[in-house]
Amino acid sequence: MGLTEQQIHELEAAGAVPLVITYYSPANGVVIDKKIVTGVYVSEGSTLYEISDISTLWDIADVYETDAGFIRIGERAKLSIGTYPHDAFSGTVSLIYPVVNPQSRTVKVRLLVNNTSGKLRPNMYSETVFMRKKGKSLTVPVGAVLVTGKRNLVYVKTDHENHFEAREVGVGIRFDNKYEIISGLSEGEVVVSEGGYLIDSESQLKSGNGDAHQHGGSAAPELKPE
Repeated sequence: MGLTEQQIHELEAAGAVPLVITYYSPANGVVIDKKIVTGVYVSEGSTLYEISDISTLWDIADVYETDAGFIRIGERAKLSIGTYPHDAFSGTVSLIYPVVNPQSRTVKVRLLVNNTSGKLRPNMYSETVFMRKKGKSLTVPVGAVLVTGKRNLVYVKTDHENHFEAREVGVGIRFDNKYEIISGLSEGEVVVSEGGYLIDSESQLKSGNGDAHQHGGSAAPELKPE
């Protein structure tokens, strides 16, 4: 009936049923929802309180479907919480949801987060940064890649002074304001890091001209593996 062994012994000793009986929660935690008030009649099976152990929380991150394929269960992530801008929290990927949200084109990723400090509270907003060990990769600044929808382009410096040519590249993951380049470029080539859209617009105005003059752009330092 929900009584403890100690309460049962006390009933046996007293030989009478007390007017008020205390019922103890079968689990430790924090009351997150109170569904009753004094004087309310409750029937068998009614939920009186909802109690949760918030020492471990779930962080549900929305990840773009193009990035979800790079995430693996067991990987670590860092969480930034606006309430605690100077504190760092960590989590571990425990589940990658099997469906894509058709409106936002995102996939939910669930992480387990240690909350023994008690600072985190359910329904807080967080920014999740996933940590991966990629080794060495060829990277370019985010501004160097022109995402057209069908392909990704960068403008590469040619042998002619101040001449650049468009080249299609394969793009991997994005991190630290850089894109990983998995195909189309070689180490040591120089690309336009800013103003690529201006060069692209100018090149489209010049019919039959495959080269475009630099206009408003700047050449990035030589690419180096990171």
